[in-house]
Amino acid sequence: MTHLSADQAVNEKVRENWIDTIRATACMMVIMLHVAAYYVTRSSVNSDYWNFANIIDSATRSCVPLFFMISGYLFLGSRAPKFRHILRVVSSIAVYSAVAVVTLWVVTSPRTKDPGLQFS
Repeated sequence: MTHLSADQAVNEKVRENWIDTIRATACMMVIMLHVAAYYVTRSSVNSDYWNFANIIDSATRSCVPLFFMISGYLFLGSRAPKFRHILRVVSSIAVYSAVAVVTLWVVTSPRTKDPGLQFS
């Protein structure tokens, strides 16, 4: 591994192998999680398949937080978050939450008697 000076690091994109390793591990964990979920939901409870799949399912649940942490690291780097970063994240969460609430309200509310619009 070559060491770059601070000026070279700013001018060149430096690939950090440890991030790629964590990203690849998290990708494999996502695949394992989805495969294990099939057996957790379709096997009889406390069978050998269910127990093994439940262990795998539980062990790989950290894959999504890993992706969030990698994204945060790459987004902010070594600099501290500024107000505009916090505002951007909070506004994104607020918009997505509002869309989710409205969608759930529309799908689950029994406000109409038209059988074509009821989801049950």
